[in-house]
Amino acid sequence: PSSSAQKIPMVGYFVTINLGEIFDAVGGFLSHYYSPPGHRPFIYSKKEELGYYFDMYFLNNPYADAVRNRKDVIKEILRELLLNSPKKKISVLNLACGSSREIRELLEDKTLSMKNEEVVFNLLDWDDDATSFSRKELTAIPGNYKLSFIKDDLLLFLKRNDFFEKNGKQDLIYSIGLAD
Repeated sequence: PSSSAQKIPMVGYFVTINLGEIFDAVGGFLSHYYSPPGHRPFIYSKKEELGYYFDMYFLNNPYADAVRNRKDVIKEILRELLLNSPKKKISVLNLACGSSREIRELLEDKTLSMKNEEVVFNLLDWDDDATSFSRKELTAIPGNYKLSFIKDDLLLFLKRNDFFEKNGKQDLIYSIGLAD
């Protein structure tokens, strides 16, 4: 068995299950029906299809609620920073940025773009798909907002000082899904 295999006791016997292969198979099935957030009308075409039940399970479990709640909380923290900071330039570092949905939702409020002369979002993730998706979805930003996409391993990034030497102190450093 591979290193991701786990032994599950079943009636006195041990069955070896490679959880990675199971999740890859389920993920492949779901990706056939799934398109990126915001472009996905349905993960299923009929309520009776298997994809419907996967969708309902994943979207209605406490883990998904926790992720959505963290996104909403950080969105409000960002809103408060942008509205109440006396600084003309604000710099924010998002570690393991993923899809940057909180920033997309935040920028729907057009009044926020008028407050600060410059807002820089430094978006770090090691996943090319995540940064590509964020880059594509964050095209309609105000002119005084700047996005810097950083592809890097978080631990190596934090060991080096080159980012902070170049960009200075950040007004806010956060991560929504790093531990997920």
